[in-house]
Amino acid sequence: AAVPATPDAAAATAPPIRAADHFPRVLKPCKAAAEPFFKCFSAATLDPNADGRAALQSCADSMKVYDDCMAKELKGKHTVLYHVPDAYKVAR
Repeated sequence: AAVPATPDAAAATAPPIRAADHFPRVLKPCKAAAEPFFKCFSAATLDPNADGRAALQSCADSMKVYDDCMAKELKGKHTVLYHVPDAYKVAR
């Protein structure tokens, strides 16, 4: 017999949470949607030993609002988003 899926089982098979390619960019129409996410993420990462993925997970609801707004605003626009190479990122 099949075991019904539980939220924990679904979370175990879900890909790890990550910031979208547009992060930390904010377009003017998304400023109000972005503020709660950035406040949450900043508070969750005050500790230098904070886990970035755990911080994103704790802010998932406000991150979704920010991501949805940015995706809507960026849709159909030609945008080039650059990332800092890993060699230049500060290890935590």
